[in-house]
Amino acid sequence: MATWVKTDVITSNTTWTPSVTATYYKVYAVGGGGGGGATSSNGGREAVAGGGGGGGCAIRRYFGITSAAILIGGGGAGAAAVSGAGANRVGTTGGQTSFDPNSGTTIIGRGGSRGAASNIGLGTGNQATTGSGYGWGSMPDAPGGTATGGEQNFTGGYGAGGSIGSDQEL
Repeated sequence: MATWVKTDVITSNTTWTPSVTATYYKVYAVGGGGGGGATSSNGGREAVAGGGGGGGCAIRRYFGITSAAILIGGGGAGAAAVSGAGANRVGTTGGQTSFDPNSGTTIIGRGGSRGAASNIGLGTGNQATTGSGYGWGSMPDAPGGTATGGEQNFTGGYGAGGSIGSDQEL
């Protein structure tokens, strides 16, 4: 018995209808990755910025579906370039991707968290506000997106945070 595999790669929101009849369809819903942060130093103090987290991925087999609504989450935008002393900006969170079939379970891959910058934590979106106890020279990890509804659900990789070890002028 011959096995035939056809792959459809969907990159924008659509209503999907299979072009062939198959025993089952294997679907991957991958969220967008988070955008990275940006920073500049302040009076010789150390500054660090990091990338965003990866998108989550849900995988599921579907039997007997005839259509599905698909929403594609885009990657998060990186922070705008900074100039001047002490400027910090975070990126944006990646978008959520979902596959909602006419029958069966909806799967969702959530977007990765935005990358942070020096004294701005992930919970802060305002560049003028320091976040969550992070000081110059340190920032938190950016968690990867989660996934739901799949037979297999994977969390995206994290954007590594960091610390120079001190926030003192060298």
